[in-house]
Amino acid sequence: MEHDIKVDAEETRAALLDKAQKLAGSACKHYELHGADVAFIGFSECATYRIRTAGEDKHLLRIHLDRRSKAEIQSELFFLEALQGVEGIHAPSGVPDRNGETVIELRTDDGNSSSYITLMKWVDGQPAEGRLTDRQVHNTGKLLRSLHQAGKQFVPPSGFIRPHWGRQSFDMAMTRLSRYYSSLEPDWRLYGQAAAKIQIELAGMKKDRHSYGLIHADLHIGNIVFDEDDPRPIDFGRCGSGYFLYDTAAILLALGPEQRRDLLRAYHGTRQMREDEVKQLECFFIMTMMENYSHHASNPLEWEGARAEQPYALAYIQAFLMGESFLFRKLDPVNRQNH
Repeated sequence: MEHDIKVDAEETRAALLDKAQKLAGSACKHYELHGADVAFIGFSECATYRIRTAGEDKHLLRIHLDRRSKAEIQSELFFLEALQGVEGIHAPSGVPDRNGETVIELRTDDGNSSSYITLMKWVDGQPAEGRLTDRQVHNTGKLLRSLHQAGKQFVPPSGFIRPHWGRQSFDMAMTRLSRYYSSLEPDWRLYGQAAAKIQIELAGMKKDRHSYGLIHADLHIGNIVFDEDDPRPIDFGRCGSGYFLYDTAAILLALGPEQRRDLLRAYHGTRQMREDEVKQLECFFIMTMMENYSHHASNPLEWEGARAEQPYALAYIQAFLMGESFLFRKLDPVNRQNH
């Protein structure tokens, strides 16, 4: 069936949310969550809702608004199921309906809209508030190591379909960012030079079981909740194949130089990172930062924050272009009027 809920310029955010709200009501009926409290959480590729029943059970309801196929969504749930019971990982998992299906397709009561729906077990925890504690940083490094070990050991079932994160996906992200580059002028030239260097470095990286596998692919600080000092990953919607260092870079963006070092110590244990690994990690750091700007490029409200970050973003980009290692030192912001 052709899904008519799409995140594009033809429909307003308000119209999409109205359709998602109707589908959330249909989903509660389908899962027999009668009398449940339905609270809207957020809106991106999915509209997400917290579902709380009278018995205080909590679930995450996802209305899939993007163009992903049922097989892609089901493959995400296969990976999440494989993570259940893995030591050091407390991740969400899919909840089957009365027919045993974890990915269903529903129409609104008026029959005008349809979408794929998934109901997930809720992961208890609180978002990080301000700077992470040293203990939280250490445990996040251990979590990342556990996730990557699980990704290495995961055996995809027949029909498993998830995206690949690398040269092609980055090129698409930069094409998207270029449509909104006016907010970055006169800095766009440096972004283009950095993108070209990233593509060259990606082309020269080797893929083996120690460096490349199934990853979360979006493990920024907003996709981790904490039960005291225990980090718990959420939102595996981008999980797919990629370099483990790419996954690592996302969380490093939110940390200062010393906490980056501490996280990597926890991740690697007693092993010291090689110089070439640090160089690759810095490449993925810049790549992830630019992809983040691409993801939020179409939202004017998001760009307010992005513009304020540019003196710091440009400091990283300039160091990257000059071949200067920057991951473990504090950089001075760039004066945009003088560069």
